[in-house]
Amino acid sequence: MTDASLGDDVVASDLFFSLSAILIVVLCLMSQTLQAVVADPLPDETALARATTEAGQWLVLARSDGVTLSAPDGAVLRMGLGEILSPLVTDWARAARSELWLVIAADARDSAFLLDTALARAGVAEVRRVRLDRPCPAPRLLPDGLTCDG
Repeated sequence: MTDASLGDDVVASDLFFSLSAILIVVLCLMSQTLQAVVADPLPDETALARATTEAGQWLVLARSDGVTLSAPDGAVLRMGLGEILSPLVTDWARAARSELWLVIAADARDSAFLLDTALARAGVAEVRRVRLDRPCPAPRLLPDGLTCDG
């Protein structure tokens, strides 16, 4: 074995181990996100009720299959796509005298569009919109926005 071939083997193994370390770090980061997605991709009714009660705010979560309406007293109402334009949603929105939070899931195109119409019918003037771009299993409303880390 010559010194030149020994140096090539050392360089190749260093390169292999450094690439392996980078791959392990990337997999660790992705597994945390994947674990959150598999566990609970969106806030459930219990997490929403807790967040709205703690903040004293009215909150609407627009999902791909409908909306979830949460009041500050912890009451949660789940509506399908066909029910968003019903008078029940309009009456609920009118009851929200304070600021209304609208949290939009990444795949909630139809429900967010229909909800804007229902809120306009109710005369809601101030809506804080937040679009989720990642899983949010433990939402918490803050004065300057929404955090998903609980």
